[in-house]
Amino acid sequence: MLAQDKAIERDPHLMREWRGKLDKLRLLGRNNELNRSFDESVEVNPTSEGWLIRGIFVEAFGFDRALKSVDKSLELDPNSTNPWWYKGFILGEKKEFNQSIQCFGEAPKIDPGYADAWCYNDQLLKYPSKG
Repeated sequence: MLAQDKAIERDPHLMREWRGKLDKLRLLGRNNELNRSFDESVEVNPTSEGWLIRGIFVEAFGFDRALKSVDKSLELDPNSTNPWWYKGFILGEKKEFNQSIQCFGEAPKIDPGYADAWCYNDQLLKYPSKG
């Protein structure tokens, strides 16, 4: 049992604890348990944040599954900046640069002070061959 399990038992809506649990399972290489926990986390927390947390584990599940999770997050809350940033990041990693630039452009429309989106967007515009 992981340390986060006790906190999640008390309150299954603690997204920080779910993220910590998922990260530990990934680092420990416990992929079957990680898959079950991902599914459980969004069953308990079918929110934009819940789906986003699932989507940020790109390396554990691959680009397509992460992208679907981030898209679900955006479907639930299209005015959240973080899902737009992660979608832009994933698309950039997939070498889909035009779509990535569009996503990075959405976050500052919502929050003009969202510096990460500005920085990544500038990098893609200046160095599209590198991504």
